[in-house]
Amino acid sequence: MCFGASALQANIASLKGGNLGDLLTAFLQTEQATLETYIAEEDVCTWSCSKSYVLKELVGAYECPGTTPVTPVCTGTATCAMEASIKVTPADIASADVTVLSGAKEISGRVIQGLPTDAAASYDTDKHIYRSVPCTSFTGQDECIFKAKVSDLVTGTPTLVNGFPAEGSSDADFVFWRYSLGGSWKAWDSSSALESFGQAVTTVKIEAWTACGLVEAFTFDVNVYLHSELSCTNFKGLWSGLLKESEPDTFCSAPGSDFAALHMSYAVGDLIPPVNGQVTGSFGGITCEIMVKEEAVTPVPDNAYATLFTRSSTSPAIDEDFAVEMVHDPNTARKTAFKVKCTITRTPGGNTMLADVDTEAPQEFVGPHSVICCHTFYVTDCEGPKLDSDTAVCENECAGNAGPGVGEACSGRIVTSNALATAVTVYAEGQEQTCCTECSLQCNAVGSSTVKHCEVAGSSPPSLPPTLAPMQPLFAQLAAAEEKVLASETMTALLGASAMVAVVALIVVKRRADAAAHAREAEDAYYPLLE
Repeated sequence: MCFGASALQANIASLKGGNLGDLLTAFLQTEQATLETYIAEEDVCTWSCSKSYVLKELVGAYECPGTTPVTPVCTGTATCAMEASIKVTPADIASADVTVLSGAKEISGRVIQGLPTDAAASYDTDKHIYRSVPCTSFTGQDECIFKAKVSDLVTGTPTLVNGFPAEGSSDADFVFWRYSLGGSWKAWDSSSALESFGQAVTTVKIEAWTACGLVEAFTFDVNVYLHSELSCTNFKGLWSGLLKESEPDTFCSAPGSDFAALHMSYAVGDLIPPVNGQVTGSFGGITCEIMVKEEAVTPVPDNAYATLFTRSSTSPAIDEDFAVEMVHDPNTARKTAFKVKCTITRTPGGNTMLADVDTEAPQEFVGPHSVICCHTFYVTDCEGPKLDSDTAVCENECAGNAGPGVGEACSGRIVTSNALATAVTVYAEGQEQTCCTECSLQCNAVGSSTVKHCEVAGSSPPSLPPTLAPMQPLFAQLAAAEEKVLASETMTALLGASAMVAVVALIVVKRRADAAAHAREAEDAYYPLLE
């Protein structure tokens, strides 16, 4: 009987198991068209049945009278033939599909979150894989290569056609897989080795085969993203002064003070700017140090730095005021230099997979993921010398006093220095030093800054100590004379102003030195200028 149960079972058996497996092993590197030819030559997918019939009849030669027995003879030459063939195609056996694993898809989503959002529409986690490496370039080193089994990224699903007589066999018995990363072909199964993805895009091609030919071919891309390079391009712009710069990189000291009120402000995007097509990672922290010295002094060793401020990954922004005192040992420097040095770190984005599809233990590498940015700024007195009778006496009286005097910083983040090192003193909000008590001084904010300095209480001139109170009218005349002299453009006015001050003038030499020196200054605070 044609195509009986036993024949069908034999034909089905020829479509599964080792037959195609052996063929793919022998011709694994063969391209599709050539492999299809080999499969056709095997001819296991054409099932044929032929039948042939000869028509004969039973003939007996009878004679009359019939006294002799006759033996019939089967004779005849007429024939009838039948032949039937069935050709099985791949579509008659099974279909196949390849899908991205849910765990791999979830990781792709996390990687995409670390990329600039302007190109988000071009990502398709249902069809492709997205990963990052903790490097800023594809160096070929292991840490700069994403490694995974193909079976940890996608899964292949074969499905037998309804009605196909599988005879209790599984779908996988009839479908065989191979894959290529652009080079040689490899058999695809759960035991496949790790593959290396060390370039921006790698296209993976997967083919599903039956004994009768190719069922389906699939492709998906493994996109590997580098981390953006950390740079100091925006570093200088993060620093500003309460007063605008007198020249590039130079800040004016606060009026009547020997320090500059400065500000440092940044957001994560300023330190780790997003770059299209690159992962930024997450902010790890920042530590800024400062070194203050007189402009003309030989560079101070790095151990003279002091920590200005530090922030961890939980505080990704800085909006900080601080004061840098000008060098004043023994005299206030014409120009003070201060160098800021900040170490910025980040944590690279990872590809940690879910437990059921992990291929490698999570690792951390330096790619690099830290950068040290430096810049040198300057502080100078932009007001120039002048006779300031309103504060000169207080300055003299407060010389050598433990508390800050007129114009000196009394609260906030204050940077001071000596010949050996730099120091940073921080007064918390609500804390402040007590200003010199020899005059009526208050610790007030410098503009909108959190830095404070000592200034005369109220708007009136400071009251003089009792010993100098009788000279108050004289100081008023000196102030008027100064204003007139500075406003005049002629020598006549200058001489007139000089004549007005033909009395005793007060010359105050403002120095920050040791207490003994200040005491000596206090004893000789004024001298006869003209007689």
